[in-house]
Amino acid sequence: MKLHQFPDNNEIAYKISLGAVTDITAPNTRWETVTRRQVREMFVRFIQASPELWPHAREEQIDQFNIERRKLNRPAVKAEILRELEIAHA
Repeated sequence: MKLHQFPDNNEIAYKISLGAVTDITAPNTRWETVTRRQVREMFVRFIQASPELWPHAREEQIDQFNIERRKLNRPAVKAEILRELEIAHA
């Protein structure tokens, strides 16, 4: 399925805290909210920039994507969000 065809693109995939804010007039914490569409866009960019992953199965591509995310202290993404995404290789 192409990126724009997913009916759940606007659903939140995950929220993470960006930490406490020292400004007394600001909220205590700031949150980064990431939609499923944004996750899919990140995955497309990752795969297009990694031609060595092109011949691999989608599950292996998702595993590698999550490994790289963990290295950057970002949460892993559920495989079902990315499993049926069509990616055109550049």
